Amino acid sequence: MTNAAIKPWVEVVTLHPDVISEDFSEDIFALDLGPLADGQPNVPVVYRDAEHFFRASYITKGLRLLLEDVLSRISGGKGARVLKLLTPFGGGKSHTLAALYHATQKRSALNVIPEGKTLPECEKSRVAVFDGLFFDATNGKSVPGENFRVRTMWGWIALSLGGKQGYELLCQQDEARVAPGGDEILALLKDGPNMCSTT
Repeated sequence: MTNAAIKPWVEVVTLHPDVISEDFSEDIFALDLGPLADGQPNVPVVYRDAEHFFRASYITKGLRLLLEDVLSRISGGKGARVLKLLTPFGGGKSHTLAALYHATQKRSALNVIPEGKTLPECEKSRVAVFDGLFFDATNGKSVPGENFRVRTMWGWIALSLGGKQGYELLCQQDEARVAPGGDEILALLKDGPNMCSTT
């Protein structure tokens, strides 16, 4: 046992410039995956830009294992087909989902950090993000840049994964606000890797 004094954390840790900036706002820590996936410009650039996001993130052992599992599976290797993230409030679920989102949309962004360079390579995959906070149960959600509304979660997932052609596969069910059958789901998922997230 040593008698060495433990230094206060403020003498050991260097804070990120965002935290010590004069125009610091706690809102920057409030990440919503839905607006990020929708490409909304009001999402802070630290979350919106994939390379900026990974430079500002600390890749924990758990996050690295999750990224490795998902990227491996999407590229045709081993990995779980379905993952359920269990985190308490404030446990980093949104940050983890944003990391997965960016890694599957722009894998090269991971190369800006040493921990990311050895992760599996993969093609850009189709991603659907359904954020219930920004989806009206009565009126659905308007499609950015379009002049129609999607009525159900299934309609939104179909549009996200397959564009207008994907939406057409479930259009009747979406307008009638009923769940689609297995054949429609299989037709939607047949064209390669997919990642879906509901928050």
